[in-house]
Amino acid sequence: MRLIKKRANTVPVIDYDPEHMEAILKCNTCNSDRVAGFRDSRTGEFTEVMNIRSDMDLADFKAAYGLESVREVYGWS
Repeated sequence: MRLIKKRANTVPVIDYDPEHMEAILKCNTCNSDRVAGFRDSRTGEFTEVMNIRSDMDLADFKAAYGLESVREVYGWS
């Protein structure tokens, strides 16, 4: 009997243009919510991909999109 359940890859994969879209981690200082996604530099539109609940979720997001780093942005509502 297995005691620890293996994590399934839960990162939804979307099409994005790396030249015009930047990986962003939207952080809320009031309730510690973090949302990973992409911001279009031309329009400023943010495309939400997933909620980040742990460092493991952030590592999964980076691995799914081949990212080395994700910029944190505070103060967005």
